[in-house]
Amino acid sequence: MNIFLTVLSILGIVIASILGLVLLLILILLPMRVRAVVKYDEIEGFRLWAGLGPILLKLFPKSKKQKKKSNKKAEKATEKTAEEFAEEPVKTVAEEAAGDSEKDSKPKKKGFGDYIKALKFLDYIDILEKATKHFLSKIYVQRLHLNVDVASADASKTAQMYGKLTGVIFPLLGYLDSKKKIKDGEVHIHPDFTSEKMKFVLDTEVCFRLFRAIHAGIIILIYIYKNGRRKK
Repeated sequence: MNIFLTVLSILGIVIASILGLVLLLILILLPMRVRAVVKYDEIEGFRLWAGLGPILLKLFPKSKKQKKKSNKKAEKATEKTAEEFAEEPVKTVAEEAAGDSEKDSKPKKKGFGDYIKALKFLDYIDILEKATKHFLSKIYVQRLHLNVDVASADASKTAQMYGKLTGVIFPLLGYLDSKKKIKDGEVHIHPDFTSEKMKFVLDTEVCFRLFRAIHAGIIILIYIYKNGRRKK
């Protein structure tokens, strides 16, 4: 009996220690910053990095090692499907019809996609409002370096494009700057009447706290579940 109680106490200590470490890890990660770095130029194209805290990993384009791993996984998956198809017994038309009737007779479980389909236009407006309030308003631009050469084959069209672009971007930048959302911003937009092709160079880093994203995600998921369930 004493041995049994000793084993139980040891198991309890181990489980409590594991739960404590998990809780401590969550408490450490939640306030950390999630970072997304986006770069684009004509030489190297589009690049994307994402990270948590000081750790930053390149997501696109994939390195040669990542491409080799994904190709190997795809090859293994195709080999498995080919083997399963070869081993699968051939069904008659009657058996397939019987199987389809059994599937139709079973009640279909409502998935998350069904809840989204049940939403109305005003629901999407509410979701956007919640996302703005709980998440988008908490995003900060650590760095924004943008250089745009507006150009087209027609000079008048170039002038129109330049006017529309500056009319959208600069008021938005002014709003973000007034809210102190941009730490390092440098944006240059000018028309290029000597070229027929637009050119732009982008280097930006956006960051937010992990708990903000989780909090907003939970609120939106609850809203979709409640409203999608109500509207059948």
